Amino acid sequence: MMLQNFVNSGKERLQVVSDFDRTISVCSYNGQPCLTSNAVIEMSPYVSNELRTKFKELRDFYLPIEHDFQMSKEKKLPYMIEWWTKSLDLVVKTQIESSNLKDIVRNSTTHLKNGCKWFFHTLERHDVPLLIFSAGIGNVIEEWIVQECGSYKNMTIVSNFMTFDEITKKINGFSGSLIHIFNKNEGVLLDTKHESSILNRPNVILLGDSLGDTDMANGFPSLNHVLKIGFLNDKVEEQLSDYMKAYDIVIIKDDTFMIPNAVLRSII
Repeated sequence: MMLQNFVNSGKERLQVVSDFDRTISVCSYNGQPCLTSNAVIEMSPYVSNELRTKFKELRDFYLPIEHDFQMSKEKKLPYMIEWWTKSLDLVVKTQIESSNLKDIVRNSTTHLKNGCKWFFHTLERHDVPLLIFSAGIGNVIEEWIVQECGSYKNMTIVSNFMTFDEITKKINGFSGSLIHIFNKNEGVLLDTKHESSILNRPNVILLGDSLGDTDMANGFPSLNHVLKIGFLNDKVEEQLSDYMKAYDIVIIKDDTFMIPNAVLRSII
């Protein structure tokens, strides 16, 4: 059994790769939908109604394409690149300031899953590298985790990070290459500091909430085992069969980290 191999190999051979939105963050709270890291910016009071309408128009057009089970990943890809590019361009037009981020996150309907703080602390305490991959907004994710859990020296976040003008402090673009839902994988980390931290860690716990997330550990040839844990948050009847094929463990409509924590506890 794969998990037994993880236990036998020990924590020194382990690394964790995770998605963020609706994997680490919750889908709903007290019966109300929670925002993704992108939507936290879109719905903030610093964004005009005109721009908010444009964000919605993009989402209404492209989201059905993303969720079209009949369309292949290859056909979806150009649409997803187009969506993310247009959406990030709109984020730049918001002209939010770096000093606004704390309030934007604090006042949004955002929450992390119950139990993820223990998960983060345990990984750090045992020096297990944690890579968070997200096609969302990296600055929001970073602030979100700091406000709810703290900061962690073993955590690397790969996402779309906003950059700010040194004088005006207003957003002026994004750093690095575009990260969208279909290019989140460890191949983009070759020749980086994070790569050196995981070279002798061939066992991976992978956490995601979409079928595309199962590719996040791709890119490194030295992996032995990848234990894939998937959160199936909606459209269960339509998607369960595909999720069961793609993931080793499927967690259905559960906004806690109970299962990942149990897996980690058995290895540590």
